Amino acid sequence: MRLANFALLSFALLFLGMVMFGNWFPMEGLDVAWSKVANPQSEIMSFGIVLRGMTGLTSYTLAVSFGCSVAACVYLTLFVMTFLYRWKE
Repeated sequence: MRLANFALLSFALLFLGMVMFGNWFPMEGLDVAWSKVANPQSEIMSFGIVLRGMTGLTSYTLAVSFGCSVAACVYLTLFVMTFLYRWKE
C-alpha cells in the first residue's frame, strides 16, 4: 500500500515537473525571438525582469529554480514520511 501511494504521488509530482519544464523552452524561444524584432509593439522584452548583479538571470529563471528546489524537498519529505517515519499507533 505504501509503495502504491508513493508511486501515485511520484507520478503526480513528475507530471507537474514536466509541465513546468515543458513551458521553459517555448518561453526561452519567445525571449530570443522578441530580442530579434527590430520594432517591437510592446515595451516588454522578456519574461520576468532581469535581476541586477546576476548575469543572465531573470526573475522567471529564479522562480523555476526555486520551484525545482521546493519540489525536491517535497519529494524527499514524501519518501521519508512514506518509508522511514513510523506513525504512533
